[in-house]
Amino acid sequence: MEYLKSIGFKESSKLSEKKVLILFEHIGIFRLKGYIKELKISESKTIDNIIFYYYFDRFFSKNLFDLTDKVESKVKAILVNKYYNATKNHFAYLIKDNHKWSNFKLDIPTVNNFKCSKHPINQKESYIHFIKFI
Repeated sequence: MEYLKSIGFKESSKLSEKKVLILFEHIGIFRLKGYIKELKISESKTIDNIIFYYYFDRFFSKNLFDLTDKVESKVKAILVNKYYNATKNHFAYLIKDNHKWSNFKLDIPTVNNFKCSKHPINQKESYIHFIKFI
């Protein structure tokens, strides 16, 4: 806290110094360093701004991730459905012969995810990669 004051940051107008220290300890100095560095050149150098930018960035990142995750899931569902309708195989898009790239290759973790296994709840054949969706 003394460091921030020494480089021109004003105290929080909303939180006590004790609460700010607890909050900073919870967040961690390495996560806050970037915000402190950017705000160092700002005219409104307040601890409240550090906290605001940190939490806004987390909020924005989470929402952006949620949105892109929904788009990715929807596109993949459409892709799998189209391949299944054409081939009756949910995993046809993974078969080497179905790709136009001559250097197509599944990596080892992906191959391992698609080994057949039995799911304890549903005893029909399932795939490790998709167990969490059953």
